[in-house]
Amino acid sequence: MTDKTGKIAAKPHYHGHRERMRDKFLSRGKEAFEKYEILEFFLANSDPRRDMKPVAKALMNKFKTITQVIRADVTKLKEVDGIGDAIAVNIKVLEALIDISLREEMYQKPVITDMSRAAAYCMGAFGHSQVEQFILICLDGNGKVIEDEVVQKGAVDHAVICSKEVVKRISALGASSVILAHNHPSGWIEPSQDDIKLTRELAKMLRPIGVEIFDHMIFSDSRFCSLKNRGATW
Repeated sequence: MTDKTGKIAAKPHYHGHRERMRDKFLSRGKEAFEKYEILEFFLANSDPRRDMKPVAKALMNKFKTITQVIRADVTKLKEVDGIGDAIAVNIKVLEALIDISLREEMYQKPVITDMSRAAAYCMGAFGHSQVEQFILICLDGNGKVIEDEVVQKGAVDHAVICSKEVVKRISALGASSVILAHNHPSGWIEPSQDDIKLTRELAKMLRPIGVEIFDHMIFSDSRFCSLKNRGATW
């Protein structure tokens, strides 16, 4: 490649830096890197023509943790200088791959017999989501996960959740018990009267078909609240 004068242009300084990073990663692994360097390495593969160290540092300054970078929505990511549609989409693809990996790992050990396992499953499934979701997790008689499904996405409005359809789906899957769960991206995990009311309504409808509600859980990032643990009855 030549410059404007016709002379052979030197490679940008960061090209050699990337080669050294690649060799270092292959020989020493991720433990040899700072967090921002791992992020820089990923971003460099998204846009190999630019020095991505300043972009990686800017992302860490804004979001503080790798998790928050990955979980940030596209609009927030693009507020960082140097982040366009292509890089933002690649970061969200990375988030999707992580979520799939977590889900696959959970399905290798899909037996839920206590509150801590239920919490780990739910947080792995959607605890870091920036979109509010109401999820149904159906279990067989041994506590094995049959299926988990999003009942409602967006602002969870208990008034519009169709209890009859939920019960119909649980029955069709042949569940023996079910976990109700929803997340609050705002960080608030205290149960509302609507949460308790919906749980009791569904329990009343499920009882005649021999299905019990294992728990109703509320999540935000790594925190959760169990209605059962709070003494709620249904």
